[in-house]
Amino acid sequence: MSTNQDATEIHDILHSLQQAHARRDADAIVSLYENNAVIYDLAPPLGRKGISKETVQVWLDTWDGAITLDIESISLTSTPTIAFVSSLNRMRGSTSGKTQDLWFRATLCLRKG
Repeated sequence: MSTNQDATEIHDILHSLQQAHARRDADAIVSLYENNAVIYDLAPPLGRKGISKETVQVWLDTWDGAITLDIESISLTSTPTIAFVSSLNRMRGSTSGKTQDLWFRATLCLRKG
């Protein structure tokens, strides 16, 4: 089970992620990940280790404006040293003048302390 403090901290991280996408702020997005994080994306290469500000910026630049990221159905499992968060996410915005509206499942593993 998670504590209220864990839930508050994780919701703060998710809110920061939402705000960073809305601002299309690559620095803010990258700052939320460990340098050696294992990441699976929607676009190739589907899996990799580490996150690159340059790669994130190139992706953000494909969007015409703000990216709306709704994070729903949050499930949190926490121990004293690690927390797992899964959610159902909806990403909306516009690329090349075309409306984008997609859903995806996300799982985050967060080291505590």
